[in-house]
Amino acid sequence: YNYTFNREDEKYFFTNTLPTYTGEDSFALIADQHVTDVKADYVHPLKHGRIEGGLKLRIRDIPTDMNFYPGLNSPLDSDAAGYANYREVIPAVYGNYVFENEHFEAEAGLRIEHVDLYNRVDPNHNTYKSDDYRYTQPFPNVRLAYKANTNNTLSFFFTRRVDRPDEV
Repeated sequence: YNYTFNREDEKYFFTNTLPTYTGEDSFALIADQHVTDVKADYVHPLKHGRIEGGLKLRIRDIPTDMNFYPGLNSPLDSDAAGYANYREVIPAVYGNYVFENEHFEAEAGLRIEHVDLYNRVDPNHNTYKSDDYRYTQPFPNVRLAYKANTNNTLSFFFTRRVDRPDEV
């Protein structure tokens, strides 16, 4: 089990300078990121390798409050400000087989994860709308290696991965 918390408390100030006026604008954002990970792994040793398996659950909540403070003749839309809550729930299961001997290594596995994501905003917001989506995806991996000697190994890898952005 692992829980992390991170707060983004940001303020930006900028000046709009045009020939006829100068405006001072600002923007403030507070975003609290809560991440909970729960996982369990299992390894069963074999004569020439092992079988691995496991479960993982990730829950990420990011409530965000942003405010615009427009100055004189500002291009900022102060009505675009407001509160939002981003949430993702990702359960996953994986299995892996690893074979090893003096000259060869082979590994084959599959991770399957389900993503349940939603972003909630004020239903009366003038710009943003609530949105959500769900999907289930497989993530296979294969590794083959030939150990020519203690200093040289020829390997082949195939892995499908996912890179999820941070709350920014």
